Amino acid sequence: MSRAPSDRIGYIASTTDILDSRCHVRKRGWYISAKPVWRHAARFARNARRTRPHRTPSPSYASDPQVRSSSRPLNMSIEKLGERPKSLTAIAKESIRRAIVEGDLAFGSQLSENVLASQLGVSKTPVREALVQLKLEGLVEVQPQSGTYVFQPTEAQVREICRFREIVESSALELAMKADHAGLAATLGATLARAHGSQDWRARDQDAAFHGAIVEACGNSYLQQAYQLVADKIQALRARLSVADESVDSCQDTHAHVMELIREGNAKKACAELRAHIRSTEHSYLRASQMQPSEAGA
Repeated sequence: MSRAPSDRIGYIASTTDILDSRCHVRKRGWYISAKPVWRHAARFARNARRTRPHRTPSPSYASDPQVRSSSRPLNMSIEKLGERPKSLTAIAKESIRRAIVEGDLAFGSQLSENVLASQLGVSKTPVREALVQLKLEGLVEVQPQSGTYVFQPTEAQVREICRFREIVESSALELAMKADHAGLAATLGATLARAHGSQDWRARDQDAAFHGAIVEACGNSYLQQAYQLVADKIQALRARLSVADESVDSCQDTHAHVMELIREGNAKKACAELRAHIRSTEHSYLRASQMQPSEAGA
C-alpha cells in the first residue's frame, strides 16, 4: 500500500540516524514517528549546534607574539649535535686498511674473519662487510674455495700504478700552478719543514703528504677521485720500502727542488722534474712489492 507524500521519510545524512524496518527514525535510542520526521530532524540539528562545545582556534606563531616568545623551535642541526658515531663496519674497515697500508699485514697474507674479529673485539659480521668494501677498493682479494687475502701487486700492476700516478700528478701540478703557484709553494714548503729530520714511517707519511698536497691544490675533483684509486696502494708500497733504499734518502732533496721550481713559476720544468721523480721510484716499488715482512725496514 502506497503512502501519502506527507508520510514519506526525508533522508538525513547523519551517522546517528538509522531507518528501521517500520519506517521509524532511531535517534540515540529514541523512537520518533515517521510522519513529522523532518521537523524532529531539524530540531535535533539545532540542538546539536547549540550544545556543541566552543573550540578556541589554536594561536598562530606568526600572529601571536606571546606564543612566539614562549615557544622555541627545535634546532637539530648536525653541527650542534656533533659528528655521528662510526659504525662497527667503518671501524673494522679503517683498522684493517691501516694494517695493510702501514705494512702490519704482509702482501698476499690470508685474512681470517675469526682472527680479525677477535683482535678488533667485534663480531664477524662487521669484519665480513669491511672485507667486502676493501675488496672493491682493491686492497684485498677474494679467491673462491680458498679465502680472503691482502692484495699482492704484480710487477705489471706496479708499473701501471707508477704510469697512472705520473699522469695524474703532473696534470694536477700544472693546474695547481696555473691557479696559484705561490700558494702551492708555501704549502709544500711547510710540508717539507715538517719532514726535515723525520725518520722511517714519518718520512714516508710526509712523502705522501707532499704528493697529496699537489693533487689537492689542483681544484679538479675528477683528478682527485682518480688519485684515490691508487693512493692507498702507493702508501702500502712506501711502507715496505727499506730505509737503506737510496730513493728514500734522496726523496726530500727531490721534493725541495720541485718546490723551488714551483716557487719560480716554471711549470714546464716542475712537471718534468715530478715525472722523473716518480719514474725513479718505480724500481724501489718493484722491490717493495716482492719484499717479505722481515725484510721491510731492514
